[in-house]
Amino acid sequence: MAGIFSVVTRMRDRISDERDEVADVPVAKLYPHVPNLVTFVDHSKPMPWTKQVPGVLMFADISGFTALCEKYSSMSTAGIDKLTRTLNEYLGSLVEIIIQSKGDVLKFAGDAILALWKTSYDEVQKDVETVVKCCIDIQDKCGLYETDIGVTLTVKMGVAAGDVTISFVGNDGFRHYVESGPAVDHVKLAEKQCQSGFIVLSPGTWEHCNKQKFNYVSLADERHVRVISLCQDCDENDSTFLEKPLTFEQGLSVPQDGNERRRSMVLPVATLLNFGKRRQSLDLRSTTRMQRPETLEVQTSGENTNMARSSTRQQLLSERQRSALQAPESMSRLREATRILGPMPKKLRLYVLSPVLKKLDDGQPLEYLSEMRQISVIFMNLSLGESADISSLMQSLFEIVYRHVQSLEGCLNKIFLFDKGCSFLVIFGLPGYKHEQDCAYALQCSVSMANSLNEEEMVSQVSIGVTTGTAFCGVIGHKNRHEYSVIGRKVNMAARLMMHYPGAITCDDETFLGSRLPSQAFDVVPSKAMKGLQNIGTLRQFVATGNVDVTQLHALKHFRYPLLDRVQEMETIRQLVLDNKSITKDGKQKQMIVIEADAGMGKTRLLDALVTNAPDFGARVVSCALLLNDVTKPYFLAQLLLRLLLTNAGFSEQLEEEVDIVKELQENHLIKYLPLLKLIMGKERTYLLDKASKDKAEWSTALHNLVNCIVRVSLERTGLTLFAVDDIQFADRESWELLADMQKQDNAIFVVTMKPPQMNQKLPDGCRAILALDSTKKVNLEGLDTKYMCALACQILDVVRIPRAIDRILVEKSHGVPSWCEQLLQDMCTKDILQIVQSDETDPVLMESTVAPLDVHITTFGAPTDRKRSKLNCQVPSFQKLKTGNAFLAVDDSLKLPGKSDTDVTESMKALLSVNVNENICILNPKLNPEDLKIPESVKDMMIARLDALRASEQMLVKCASVLDVCFYRMILIEILPNRVKKQRVDLRIEHLIKLGIFVCGGVATSQDLSTLSHVCDCKNHKHSNVKKPLCSILRFQNPMLRETVYGILLDNQRVNLHFKAASQLDAMANKYRDKVPNHILERDVITADGSESSQGRKHSAVAPARLGQPEEVAWIELDAMDCASTSRHVPLQMRIDKDKLSPLAERNRSLQKLLPIYTMIAHHWRSAGEKYKLVRILIEDTLVAIALEQPLRADSLLEEAKAAFIDFENTDKKKYACHPDDKMISTWLKAKLERLQGKVNEQENFTKEARINYIQALRVLGKRQPTSKRAVGVALSWKLRSEMTRASCQSCFGQSRHELTEKVSEKLSCLSSLYDAHKLLRMEKDAMLNALQQLSEIRSFHCTQHQVIIAYNAVIEQYRRQKFYGMASIMENEFFQRLKEIGTEKLTESDLRLLAGVYGESSVQSLTRGALHEALLTGIFSAKICRTLELAQTATKYIPSLVQSQIMALKVTCCFNSLEHLRAACEELDDKICKAWFYCCCLDLLLDAGQPIETFQKCMMFICWLFCNPEGVPLNQDDCWLHNYLFMRFAVWNCRKRSFLEGDRWYQIAMDMIPQHYNNFFALQSQARHVECLLLTLCQAKKGNLPEVEEKVLKAVSKELSQLRTGLKCVPSLRPRFLHLLAYFYAQGKNWKRCQQEIAECAKVSMNQGNCYEYQWSQYNWGRWSGASRANGIRDSIWLSYSDGHVFDWTVANKVSNEVEFYPWPVPSKMVS
Repeated sequence: MAGIFSVVTRMRDRISDERDEVADVPVAKLYPHVPNLVTFVDHSKPMPWTKQVPGVLMFADISGFTALCEKYSSMSTAGIDKLTRTLNEYLGSLVEIIIQSKGDVLKFAGDAILALWKTSYDEVQKDVETVVKCCIDIQDKCGLYETDIGVTLTVKMGVAAGDVTISFVGNDGFRHYVESGPAVDHVKLAEKQCQSGFIVLSPGTWEHCNKQKFNYVSLADERHVRVISLCQDCDENDSTFLEKPLTFEQGLSVPQDGNERRRSMVLPVATLLNFGKRRQSLDLRSTTRMQRPETLEVQTSGENTNMARSSTRQQLLSERQRSALQAPESMSRLREATRILGPMPKKLRLYVLSPVLKKLDDGQPLEYLSEMRQISVIFMNLSLGESADISSLMQSLFEIVYRHVQSLEGCLNKIFLFDKGCSFLVIFGLPGYKHEQDCAYALQCSVSMANSLNEEEMVSQVSIGVTTGTAFCGVIGHKNRHEYSVIGRKVNMAARLMMHYPGAITCDDETFLGSRLPSQAFDVVPSKAMKGLQNIGTLRQFVATGNVDVTQLHALKHFRYPLLDRVQEMETIRQLVLDNKSITKDGKQKQMIVIEADAGMGKTRLLDALVTNAPDFGARVVSCALLLNDVTKPYFLAQLLLRLLLTNAGFSEQLEEEVDIVKELQENHLIKYLPLLKLIMGKERTYLLDKASKDKAEWSTALHNLVNCIVRVSLERTGLTLFAVDDIQFADRESWELLADMQKQDNAIFVVTMKPPQMNQKLPDGCRAILALDSTKKVNLEGLDTKYMCALACQILDVVRIPRAIDRILVEKSHGVPSWCEQLLQDMCTKDILQIVQSDETDPVLMESTVAPLDVHITTFGAPTDRKRSKLNCQVPSFQKLKTGNAFLAVDDSLKLPGKSDTDVTESMKALLSVNVNENICILNPKLNPEDLKIPESVKDMMIARLDALRASEQMLVKCASVLDVCFYRMILIEILPNRVKKQRVDLRIEHLIKLGIFVCGGVATSQDLSTLSHVCDCKNHKHSNVKKPLCSILRFQNPMLRETVYGILLDNQRVNLHFKAASQLDAMANKYRDKVPNHILERDVITADGSESSQGRKHSAVAPARLGQPEEVAWIELDAMDCASTSRHVPLQMRIDKDKLSPLAERNRSLQKLLPIYTMIAHHWRSAGEKYKLVRILIEDTLVAIALEQPLRADSLLEEAKAAFIDFENTDKKKYACHPDDKMISTWLKAKLERLQGKVNEQENFTKEARINYIQALRVLGKRQPTSKRAVGVALSWKLRSEMTRASCQSCFGQSRHELTEKVSEKLSCLSSLYDAHKLLRMEKDAMLNALQQLSEIRSFHCTQHQVIIAYNAVIEQYRRQKFYGMASIMENEFFQRLKEIGTEKLTESDLRLLAGVYGESSVQSLTRGALHEALLTGIFSAKICRTLELAQTATKYIPSLVQSQIMALKVTCCFNSLEHLRAACEELDDKICKAWFYCCCLDLLLDAGQPIETFQKCMMFICWLFCNPEGVPLNQDDCWLHNYLFMRFAVWNCRKRSFLEGDRWYQIAMDMIPQHYNNFFALQSQARHVECLLLTLCQAKKGNLPEVEEKVLKAVSKELSQLRTGLKCVPSLRPRFLHLLAYFYAQGKNWKRCQQEIAECAKVSMNQGNCYEYQWSQYNWGRWSGASRANGIRDSIWLSYSDGHVFDWTVANKVSNEVEFYPWPVPSKMVS
């Protein structure tokens, strides 16, 4: 028998594990939810029926479960989740062992498991031993389980063998199974003999064991046996039978009749599967039943026979057949078996709870069947008498319980017939069955069940425990066998109440408060010590309300305060009522007015206001309110309305005595049907229903005519009558049919309220027919305007003022829902946050801190008796009934505060009772903070009820969206869904949720909830009316509290999984904006050894060609052929810049701004997912963005958060992550990075010294200690410089091997770079030089990124130039350009190019200074092109003047014009006076040297004069005096060349007042050359004018200035040709022609070497003129002498300007004589 069971178990496992191979996937999902014993039975039998099987039962009870629940429950929601995870792990291990030993888990009972091993009479010994071995294995593996909170779980197990009776009970809606029989009784007794860790066998079961295999001891009763372990020396294959023969009376019961039952599974399944060797007791080739063995000897004989048959079969079984038994073809047989079972799947669904079925049908993952919920638990125990037919008794009990539970929409979860007797577990609040009044429904259901069960003969006592609280609702067990259960402290507590308070309905304090039932219905009971429970609070016994009149119980609630913010709705309803009055006269079809809204929106209050104003319409009122269980009472609503109408008309219920009614019935021939009225009025209903069912059509027509006639007569007496029905969705089916006729009556106007139908809710035919009519008018209610929250709160509290803080909280959290406002206030009153005091208008502080509504909103109505309405509707309101009803609609006069007992009335309550309510105000308790108020459970219940009304797939969408936050991206929501669903289907579900108001467009909201998203939704850009509007890309919860509530019901592991997915998807989304930001800003630039960027960096190859549309990726920079006559090894010429592929700084900043909200969301999700390392990384990246955007305050805040997360990471899971092998600890570079970023923040806040300390500390963490003293810095720097010079001399920097860049090395480079910048700001030159060299060492040793290379070399070159190591700077430039060629320049970003522009610009300046004009020209053009493309105006104005000088000296006049055009545009962009001065300075140079006038000299002079002489111009700066000298000396030269020596002398004297202290740059020394030229021109004029005194004076000055100029050539060798030229001119004036000729020759030689074409040609031109070789002297002189200011070239047109220059001829006193 066990062999067959193992076959079925394997079949179940295959179905569960290979679902894709089974056609009916939902069926495969059902199998794990029911035991094998239920799965494979004949489900076509009528209920009830019984199946008896021989088997071995094992009852495992977990010890420590109650204490575990108690401890975990004190940890709030997270504790419940941990409890579930711990219990699931433990139970899963137990179930795994049971399944492996071929056991069948019959039932999970909270902390217990009942398992069955089916057996046969001839194999009981082997099966019992299998079970015992399973128990020993469980004790070995799960006997002592230490939890994370110090509670040790142990397990004790009882084992018994015998007949097990399975009673199947149920109906077409739900089915269950109950275990009973001798084996069940014996296993209960065995378990009671157990202690923790025991394995106890019943007496009869022990007799069927081979005692030699086990170590055992007898217990105190000398009957039960405790098995300790297996004997070590026993033979596992020993099949020695019992020492003495036994009958089944000693162990397994044997049927004594001849009609025995089969002891195996359903044979057709096993036969179809044809699994190899079978147990000896079965012959699967025959379908005949087994013959009962008369004696043990007969059974043994049968065994031998079967063994012979088995042996024969095995001999006939070929090797191929045996191998086929294990082949995959078994799955085809499995499918065939599933097909033949026929309707089994549909019947099997009846054994699974409806909440589970809904989720399984919608394809939800198993893990999402579980969640945290606020539920009400009913544990009911029945004391039963002896019954011969247990199945009939259980069916009768089931029908009673199921009927009452279903009427109030609860769920029958389990039925137990062991452990605690006959017990029922009922749950209110499970998914799909959530209501706002679950607590009240649970108590009402308990009363109705107890009343009905007490009438049963076999029930002697009913004990019920009712509790309410948060519990785990979901799947527990193993993946192949599990059940839907509820776990938590409140479940345990309900069971304890049930057992400790027999014969009573006992509830906890939460149920009492949540029910909001009258306090008179409860009696406080004394507390008792209960196992494992502490702080149980006040316990109460629920007492039935007694024989309350039905009309009083269903009276419409009355409100004494005026209606708020419903003017439009009231006017609509008033107009509809007036229309109905006119319809009555015209004979048209009447209208039914339906007020539709969700729970808590104020439907009842609006209906009450309408009833109050009914006299204004000239109408009388018939009103009532229905309850949930009324839907199961036939004709209930019709009965209620008819009774109220008859009362209003003055008729009695004895209609046969009413003359008017009898007369009307006789006239319509309906008097004979008058007894049918008892069908409605509830008298003799059962008899009449049976009688009416025989001729349904005739009786239905007669009943309708009878009721219509009575209603018509009553309305004729009452006149126009308004029928007001509250919550008509609870109307019964039969009443709906009568209601359709009643509304057609004259003088009848129906106004009803109802909740919107739930998804897939089946409405009665009459209801659907009425709602479908065009004449039915719906009035939908929305939330109140938030400006009325203050007035509503004052009405609820019966006060005239409330605190401003409370008003704000209500506005933010109630969202205009009146019931939420009430529940929030109730919760604050329960927690003593609010206090009621007497108003004191003389207290300005009190008046200022509170706010008051308009008087008209808090003026109460007159006494109810003054109102013209039925006495049933008159209810006295009271603030004190916050607990038992709506504060402004309370029914009774109890004076208790919420959550307080009779003796716990607070002082504020006493103060309230002693003063006039109109003089009271509400204030805050100064000891409590209202901001700490959480969402009340009652409000959560409303929200969860709304959630449960959705489809399972829509519920999944809402749950996943709750993880994303209030506002979220639609595509992210789709990506994180746990099940793969087509996007189109998901969009349809989202669209439906938008229609329902769950989601709204999130692209236009401006509240703080949406501050994380700044994008515009796609739907807002839709402009085509003929195209369907796109679905919103950004969504948000219309109600943030709904999101918070839904998020709370998710389990921790579900949240972690969804948060992880969300963070991953958002991170991928962030790449869209990261790609527009240079890698070095976000520090995502670690590359591999081959030079390609790693996954942490940009996802583009470093050597791939640039792609279109990538703004930050800069392609090659190409120099025009005319720009470079020869190539230089220093410059990578194969480069060009495409302006269209570059993004400006503004676009980069926009991308950074868009990253901020995404990073905030990613950080939130990593934090919630527990990914501490990833949290630190994203917070660091977020900090870097804030630093890049120059937001130091935000960066500082993020950095503090990152540091806290890093500490948490170090203390928990840093070992989970591995970095480069060289990094022993990942925390090393993380800690250094955090320290460095702190320095960055300090630096932005101008705390440079503090930033320097941060950088040094970061380097110390990385193992790169920095010298602190000046002496140590000097020594380190000297050693470094010596090393570098040695390296440069042997040129060992090229071709060396490099290592892969690691995070640690990358961080070290960043720290060194930051420290270098800090030292520069602090003017610590030696320290900065040392940092630059340290960077260089790291760069040379590792494969670094382009940015790191550029930064490092730029620093070194800059420092070498600062220290005047120009040779080393040139070597570094050469090395730098070579390194750039190695790593490629395809991916140079804008930031890199900015640095390159500076590097090339400085290189151009230095090349110009040292006379390398070709290099100066090329590097200058490269820098200028970058500046033009990137619009770097500031950089352009810094380096273009040097480029212009290089172009003039190289005779590139056309290029010079282009450069000046660029310079002029940059000056206009900057609008800087100094930049404009440089532009005019270059114009003067071009005019003086090339004779090309761009701007007139007069214009240049006027601007310069205004710039430097006007008080509003640029003040004189000693550091920039060489610029002043440079400009004014050019004016002096110009005038001297024009022979205006007096004007020239004036400018000369101005220039001499601004002589620079040092001639250490090109422009200063060139100004000195202009100074010499001016003196030489003056000397020539003095000689011509025969002025010896002037000549002598000027001659001395020239000698002195030439000497200074010679000295300056040491720093600026590029001006040596000009010096030689001037020296030749000096000798020419002295008529020393030989020396003059030598200097001209030397000048030509040096000019050729430097590439100074201009100086070469000009010197040759002057020598030719002086020597008489040139014949164009007159023409050349006339150009300067006849120069007109109006003659200006059109320099903006390049093709009009040639490279021809007009050299100025230096005059001499006399020419050389040939």
